[in-house]
Parts: sequence; C-alpha cells; structure tokens
Amino acid sequence: MRFATTAYYSLLTSFCLVSPVVSKSTLPDLLAQVTTAFADAKVVPDVLSNFTPSAAVNIHFTDPDTGLQLDPAPGQYLTMDQTSGDPTYTLIAVNGTSDPRAFGPLVLVMTDPDAPTPQNRTDGEIIHFLGGNFTLGEGDKDTTLTNGTVAFHRYWMPRPQNGSDPHRYILLVYPQPEDFDAQVEAYFADVPVIFYLENRSKFSLRNFVSQLKLGEPIAGNFFKVGPNGNVLTTTVSSAAAVTGPSANPTVTPLTAAAQGHRGVAAMEAGSVMKILGLSMAMSLFATVGLA
Repeated sequence: MRFATTAYYSLLTSFCLVSPVVSKSTLPDLLAQVTTAFADAKVVPDVLSNFTPSAAVNIHFTDPDTGLQLDPAPGQYLTMDQTSGDPTYTLIAVNGTSDPRAFGPLVLVMTDPDAPTPQNRTDGEIIHFLGGNFTLGEGDKDTTLTNGTVAFHRYWMPRPQNGSDPHRYILLVYPQPEDFDAQVEAYFADVPVIFYLENRSKFSLRNFVSQLKLGEPIAGNFFKVGPNGNVLTTTVSSAAAVTGPSANPTVTPLTAAAQGHRGVAAMEAGSVMKILGLSMAMSLFATVGLA
C-alpha cells in the first residue's frame, strides 16, 4: 500500500489543481490505482457491485493543528481531528470527450459502511455527505467542485466508537438526473425529522442509486478513520504548496495532543439537542455510538 500510495501521488501532483483535463495516457494509470484500492479494501463488493471510473475525484481536508492541506490517496488513514472540518473536492477528467458528464451537474455521496464496527455493520451505511448540483469551477484550470444548492445532508465528521477498527469513508460521484432535488426529498420522506441520526443510518447506497436511477459512479475515492489514539496519521502536503511538488506521504504515530479536539462533534451534538432535548439526545448518542 505504501508503494501504491507514493505512485498515486507522483501521478496526482503532476496535474491535480492544474487542469480539469489530463492526457489520456496519465488518467488511466490513476484510475487503475483507485480501482485496485477499492477492490483491496472490499469497497467492491461491500458497497458497489462494480467500479469502472472515468474521472478522478480528490478529497481535501485542512489539519486543524498544523494548517496543512491533507490530500488522502485512496485508502489512507486520517484522524478524527484531521477530518473534522468540511472537505473540498476536485475532479479530473479526460478532455471532455471521454465522459462529458464529468462537467456536471453531479451528485456527491459519502458513506460509512462500517458502523458500528467493520466486523458488525448493522448500523451501516451512515450518510456522511449527500449533495447535488455540483459543477466544475469556471475556467480551464479550475478543478474545484462547487454545489449550487444546500446539501441535503451536510458533511458529518467521522467518529467511530472506541475500540472499533478503522472505518472506510467512501466518496462517490454520480451524474445527476433531472428533478434530483424532488426525488431525494421523496426518498427520505418516510423518515421522521425528529429521528435526526436515523435519517443518516441504515442507509443503502445500492437502493438509493436504484430508486433515483443514478447509474454507475463516474468517480470515487475513500479514506480510513479510527478512534483517536488507535490509528496512524498521514501528513500529505501543505496548503501553500498545492501547485508545486507535494511531500511524499509519511506515517507517524498519533500523539496524545491530537486527541483533544471535538469542536465539530460538539456542534453536531448541539444541533441534535435542540431537536430532541438534552436527555433524549444523550440517550440516543449512547445507543448509536456516534459512528
């Protein structure tokens, strides 16, 4: 995995954040590595029946402690703290003629199939992000994906329960069908609003894709997160150097200092408590385990 990760970045940094279109000889190599990572981590068949991407999607976090930009290669480990803030996304495609759908509008969905643990996935999948109307930025060199409407499910930070092995957080990109907003509202209409957490848990991506006729994903990526203190952390690149050479991924033990940040979790808890009331929310958190 270390060799594959380094090779991924040698390809990625040669064109990422430079142009939304790349040579046809470069992108297939990158897509082959993503496809292999999906198979090795059993994303196929656990979440998808098959995966044949035509574009590459990248996930970008900002480390709250260092201010460095983190660009995980497929399957890399990050910490709960490193993934606490809203990510941004970039998309790389082959010259438009390969798959013009890559230029949008697009649906992005991120799920965790490993709740409450990878060995006992009874609460999975958990929706960690669901939004539509994403398009590439203006200009030939802007690979940023921007959504023109509010996400149906805003980004929810990973928080696997204590004692769990690391979870997979899988991002997939689909062409957006017509009338998507109305369709997604109808799909979740039977879930009472008061059950805030249940509206995200026990989600079936396969059923969702089938019901909304999304077809096959055109791009995908994933990273892994375990409970703070139980996993390794990967430092990738700094925000100041995103257009230049990126540092090779390095793996270092998670320090105790990295375990103190729970800002986003606290905000999420506050949102739930406003809906359910303090005592009911605390009971619900204990039951679900904050996957």
